[in-house]
Amino acid sequence: MASFSTYDVQKTILAQPSLIANRMELWLEKEAVQLPLYIPIFVGIGIAAWFILGANNWHYIIIPSIILSGIGLVAKLKSRLSLVALMIGLSIIVGWSAISLRSHTISSPILEKPWVGHIYGRIDRIEKLPARAMVRLTLDTEARQSLPEKIRINLSNEQYDDSFTAGSIIKSKVRLLPPAGPAVPGAYDFAQRAWFDGLGATGSALGEVTLVNAAQSNITISNTRDQIATKVREEIPGRAGAIGATLASGDRGAIAMEDAEAMRRSGMAHLLAISGLHVTAVVMMSFFIIAKILSLFPSFALRHRVPIYAASIAALIAIFYTILTGAQVPTIRACIAACLVLAALIMGRDPLTLRLVAFGALFIMLIMPEVLVGPSFQLSFAAVATIITLHETKFMQKLVHRREEIWIKAFGRFLLSLFITGLFIEIALAPIALYHFQKTGIYGALANMIAIPLTTFVIIPSGIAAFIFDTIGLGAPFWWICGQSIEMILKLAHYVSNLPAAITTVAAIDMSLYAIIILSGLMIMIVKSNYKYFALAPLLIAFIMLLRTPSPDILITGDGRHLAVKNEGVGGNRDEMLLLRTRAGSYIRELLNENAGFDGEASDIANWPGAQCSPDICIITLKKEQGDSEEGESEAGKQSLWTLLATRSNQFVPRLELAAACKRVDIAVSNRYLPYDCKPKRLKIDRAFHDKSGGVALYLSSSRIRNVASEQAHLPWSEYNENRPTTYPHKRQ
Repeated sequence: MASFSTYDVQKTILAQPSLIANRMELWLEKEAVQLPLYIPIFVGIGIAAWFILGANNWHYIIIPSIILSGIGLVAKLKSRLSLVALMIGLSIIVGWSAISLRSHTISSPILEKPWVGHIYGRIDRIEKLPARAMVRLTLDTEARQSLPEKIRINLSNEQYDDSFTAGSIIKSKVRLLPPAGPAVPGAYDFAQRAWFDGLGATGSALGEVTLVNAAQSNITISNTRDQIATKVREEIPGRAGAIGATLASGDRGAIAMEDAEAMRRSGMAHLLAISGLHVTAVVMMSFFIIAKILSLFPSFALRHRVPIYAASIAALIAIFYTILTGAQVPTIRACIAACLVLAALIMGRDPLTLRLVAFGALFIMLIMPEVLVGPSFQLSFAAVATIITLHETKFMQKLVHRREEIWIKAFGRFLLSLFITGLFIEIALAPIALYHFQKTGIYGALANMIAIPLTTFVIIPSGIAAFIFDTIGLGAPFWWICGQSIEMILKLAHYVSNLPAAITTVAAIDMSLYAIIILSGLMIMIVKSNYKYFALAPLLIAFIMLLRTPSPDILITGDGRHLAVKNEGVGGNRDEMLLLRTRAGSYIRELLNENAGFDGEASDIANWPGAQCSPDICIITLKKEQGDSEEGESEAGKQSLWTLLATRSNQFVPRLELAAACKRVDIAVSNRYLPYDCKPKRLKIDRAFHDKSGGVALYLSSSRIRNVASEQAHLPWSEYNENRPTTYPHKRQ
């Protein structure tokens, strides 16, 4: 029997350099129909690379992409492999170019530091927030007197006047701040949203706000949206009216905090974002009503194809509804998809395919590439792609196939298909929700079995009917039906959110794990051959690691005022979150809870076992099991003690007393400058430290530290970017 040495095997492989290429060519031939679906994926990779690397590091992604495209061109596109190489390279370049161009064209100076003074501004947008007892105005200052061109200010209900409409010019004394970045590593970055919205400053009005010039006309989309929201809240009183106003106009300002949180915890928060569900219901109702009305005229129905006219008018209504509700990303995506579906129906084509989803995603990424990294885009497209992929399987096609049977069996199959669809959507959306919000619902599939049909077939149709019949004074019954149905959903949300283990929480997640999950999921959806199952292993491993993401032991906000310590429960005890300043507002509490992966009510740090706290200073000792340190030295199994000193007031502490205390602790934290002779054993985090690093997360078990500056400095809107465009109104206003 002949035997082969390692050398012989290597020689054989080298003698056939085209073997791997031929295998790939055969595989690509089988996947030829799916290849266009990869274009938006690699465009997205180009956009994501811009956010990860920063605009100045373009050579790390553009040069390899040019080389890859060049390889495809050199091969003269004679094979699918060369065509794919060209497609990948060009798609990445297009994605990078789209976000670079978008960032450059909308960039405007940002307020350099806090400022107080008088301003004039034209109102661009009005957001009424009854739940928070305030009104938010977006103003155009025309960049006068070195102010940012667009700013946003908050007014109390007493400061606001009904004469303030879009287009009006007002004047007021204001306190302005630069848009805030992440308070701690991994937290929400409002500065990013402000950059792409063109906002250069945010703040609040001080004292009286005066109308200088009234708007020429009150007929604007903003005013129409406000009138519709007000009408709904008048007809449907209470908390149900706030939800109804959201469904009708996209105005979420009146929703109470506890109701919004209950919707999130129950997995039904998607009902509050105008998306595919709502647009589909509006288009369905519009198409049905218009088709029936046109059919009442025999002379028209016999000469023309009624479905074409009905579909065309329904598409216009979908576009109007999208604009009316604020043209948010899910609504735009749903509107594009609805218009494509209607166009396909007119042409007699099958509209429900992944190609439709891919086209919609590509269209949005090219005009608004920044939405790729936001949860709205990812959640909406992931949900739709999951539904289409699931319903392409033989099992689901057999389950939903119509057949002759008694109604109870048909209804049972409908409920089963709805549950399976909801379950798979929950599974698909869980990593996205955990990455962006650090929490996801457990019972969402069950809750949505009731909420989705109720919204689609009762709430939205009854709301539309209420507006129509109000024109002849008969809308009251429909308003009652709509309000009672919304009340049912709210009761369901509160019930589900209060169930044991209603949500799963994790700490801020590593981006690389998230990327593995997303790419593996896309491979499973798109690839048709059995090679798709190779993606299951990295998907499951990354998801398990995601759920086991270690929580930071200490979180410190960028201003140094707020410090949270997480005490992980052992021996059946519950986890605890302890705050340095217990008077922290709900926003800070929620922010620290989310990024520490904690679901509960934080308490005073003085409750820490053995804590030594005065009104000015707290000293606590933490016992942590050592893991692998950053230097790679494994000390797993060992325990170490960490002593933490933190100031929690602005009261003067004698210098010698503070210096002596610092020498006895490992970490000293303060929101002010600590004296030079305050020298803790390991780390001093004071005002000087925060000015350079921002918010901090400490992982004591692995001796690891994360800070906002190192993760944000490459982004053009970051306060830690030395090249950020800034302005400051030095002149007296």
